Amino acid sequence: MVWQSKARRFGALGGDVSSFHGRGGATAKGPGAPRIVVVAALLAATISGCAGRLARFDYEEPAAPPVPPPAPRTAPAGPPAAPLSPASNPLTRDQLLAFIHWRNNKLDGPSADHLADLIIADSQAANLDDRLVAAVVAVESSFDATATSCTGAEGLGQLMPGTAQQLGVSDPYDPDQNLQGTVRYLAWLLALWNGRADLALASYSTGINTVRHEVASGQSLDSTQMHYVQLVRGMYERLM
Repeated sequence: MVWQSKARRFGALGGDVSSFHGRGGATAKGPGAPRIVVVAALLAATISGCAGRLARFDYEEPAAPPVPPPAPRTAPAGPPAAPLSPASNPLTRDQLLAFIHWRNNKLDGPSADHLADLIIADSQAANLDDRLVAAVVAVESSFDATATSCTGAEGLGQLMPGTAQQLGVSDPYDPDQNLQGTVRYLAWLLALWNGRADLALASYSTGINTVRHEVASGQSLDSTQMHYVQLVRGMYERLM
């Protein structure tokens, strides 16, 4: 998959989404409590669909540098994802607002207006496709600025605390800060992988080191990573 031109059009396999991350936690006491809590937490994460995120930031994420490091010369095995044809028309504010309300019908008008303005402005400032940014936020949090996942990811772009800090996000539940950090992170990942949207999204979902290992060993993206790419593409296509 190749990121196309200034608009940075997105391409991957298709899909749809109806997922959301909730809050949760438990405490226990007694000699066997730590082991019981760990086992119970892993089981709960698997059942709730959060198991994929357990590996997302299982290492220290590198801070986003001014100049991204070069991507590896090799790519995962298997056929490349089919590119998505660029949209003939730019995304309009009304179109984005309708999409935000479709994804989160509990969001009030002023909040939706603010999010639409942020997505358009921050995407343009970073030279990113605003459709891609909106699609990622739709999958990650359904445009809920207060969202917290079962593994601790926070806010609109579901940034982990360490990553948020490295991106200069002091309050991940502040829509302005979180979206700016999300856009910066996406832009850095796309530059890291020379515009390969599938690798950038897989890195966003399961971690940079995981994808680097797959690329270095010539492996294809796994089913969890491809599912995430498909979810984002499904949202992206609704904005076409």
